[in-house]
Amino acid sequence: MPSLRILFAATLLGLCFITPLQAAEVPSSSEVQRNLDSLAERKLPEAEQKALQKTYEQTLSFLAQASASEQPAPAAAPSTAAITGSGQAFSDRIH
Repeated sequence: MPSLRILFAATLLGLCFITPLQAAEVPSSSEVQRNLDSLAERKLPEAEQKALQKTYEQTLSFLAQASASEQPAPAAAPSTAAITGSGQAFSDRIH
């Protein structure tokens, strides 16, 4: 009987690791902006309204940062050493 309990517990524990974690859907900037714009219409207590306003503004900021970090970085201009070759090594061979 104790082995049956161990088997049941191990199976239950295994199922916990198999089930993937569900992440929340990331809201769009337009959704958050709409919520921020309609905040005054909700007639919430002032403290709650200020807290929600701050949360919406922070969310917009985080979404803008995430959007900026996903865009590819501009290509860097080649250095003069790359254009002229190894520079010092070339001039050492000449002398």
